Amino acid sequence: MALYCCMGISGGHLNPAVTFSNALFGKFSWRKVPGYMFAQFLGAFAAAATLYGIFKDQFDVFDGGNRQLMGPQGTGGIWCTYAKPGNGKFFSAFSEIVNTAILLFIIFSIGDDRLTPAKHHLPIAIGLLVFAIGTCTGWVTGYAINPARDFGPRVFSTILYGSDPFTFGGHYFWVPLTMPFVGACLGIFVYQFFILPEPKPKKD
Repeated sequence: MALYCCMGISGGHLNPAVTFSNALFGKFSWRKVPGYMFAQFLGAFAAAATLYGIFKDQFDVFDGGNRQLMGPQGTGGIWCTYAKPGNGKFFSAFSEIVNTAILLFIIFSIGDDRLTPAKHHLPIAIGLLVFAIGTCTGWVTGYAINPARDFGPRVFSTILYGSDPFTFGGHYFWVPLTMPFVGACLGIFVYQFFILPEPKPKKD
């Protein structure tokens, strides 16, 4: 739904990894990157704060006002991503790279007029893509695939849990913060250099 609101204005840049990787491959102005990223992280933080305001009383019902990051009454996973127990950082990082690469690869595919673009339905197609990634390969890490949607709420959650959101899991926070950037660049690279659709014939 957010894409419907902003795609015509900003190109639908809700994800800093998308913004950065597009700029790296010359498809977006570097001049706009800092402002876009600031807005993306700030928007995610504001969304987390708004949701907490809506559900605060229900948090109290659930945990009696004693906020816990993890455990039977833990609520930390509501705000940001944490790897499944037993999932090491290497394979968690690999998961974020692969999932974000798939995200960018397919976004480019469904938006390319030389292929079979999802004309007039890009927001729905991208939403289904994110859903598919989550249900198929994303569950081991919570599939951040968007540094803003993880880091913004993670910063907000320090108000509730102190430093735990950043120290839990051996300072796991850097995985969803950095690896989507790597994956996004990889996804565009693979698309640019390995997918070579035939150009459309020019009309006379």
